Amino acid sequence: MAFHLCKWYFDCVTETGDAALLYWASIRWGLLRFRYGATLVSLGADPTEQRDTLRPRAIPEHRTDGTVGWKCQRLGVDAEWAGDADDIERTLLEDERGSIRWHCLLPRADATVRVGSRTLSGLGYVECLTMSVRPWQLPIEELRWGRFTSHSDSLVWIDWRGALRCTWAFANGVELRGAAVGSSGLNSSDDEIVVTIDDGRTVRSGPLSSSALHSVKWLLLLMPRWRHAAETKWVARARLTDPKGSRTGWAVHEVVQWL
Repeated sequence: MAFHLCKWYFDCVTETGDAALLYWASIRWGLLRFRYGATLVSLGADPTEQRDTLRPRAIPEHRTDGTVGWKCQRLGVDAEWAGDADDIERTLLEDERGSIRWHCLLPRADATVRVGSRTLSGLGYVECLTMSVRPWQLPIEELRWGRFTSHSDSLVWIDWRGALRCTWAFANGVELRGAAVGSSGLNSSDDEIVVTIDDGRTVRSGPLSSSALHSVKWLLLLMPRWRHAAETKWVARARLTDPKGSRTGWAVHEVVQWL
C-alpha cells in the first residue's frame, strides 16, 4: 500500500520566551486517510497547554506573496507568518523505500499566533515535510532537530543518527557542510559559526504514544517501532557567534529516540 505523509510545523517565540508550537498533518495509507492538528503553548514556568484534533479541516496556506497562514476553528488558531529570508529545500532520502523531502518555507519570520484567548507575537519559523517512506522503515535511531532565530539571523539543523547518519545545517540559507550537532548547540566544521543553547525549559517530554500521538494510539498498532519512541522538546535562549560577532535569540529544538 502506498504511504504519504505531509506534515507542517510552525512556531512563534516572543521576546520573553513564551512559545507556541503548531502542527498540521495529513496521512494517506491505502484506504486509510486522516488529518491531524495540534498546538503546544508554553508560557514561562506554567505547564505546557496541549490541544489536538483529528478534524483540523483548513489546510495551511502558502500565499503567492510568500506569507503563510493557518486557521483552525477547532483549536482556536488564527496565525500568520511573514518573512523575507529565502526558503530552503532538500531531499533527505530517496531510495527503494521512498523519499523524504524537506521544505523550510520561512527560516525566520515575523509571527502572530492566536491560540484560544492567547495571542503571541514574535519571531517564528515554518517548514513542511513530505514523505513516502513508511515510518517503521526510517533508517535512524535518533533525530535531533532545531532552529535558531534572531532579528538578523536564522539557523536550522537536522541530525540523523543510526544506520544512516546524516547532518544538514543552514545558516542564513547557506549550507554548513560538516557541521556537528550536540546537546547544547551546533558548530560548523571550521568552528567559525557556533550556536550555543542554554538549558532553557522543557516544552514536552515523554513517549510519543502519550504525547504527540496519544490521539492516534490505534495507529501505533500498525507501527510497532513507534510504540516506544520518545521525544523531548525545549525552548531556550541561544547565541550565534560568527566572524561578525555574537547575537542572541531563541532556539526551539528536540530529540526523538526510537528505543
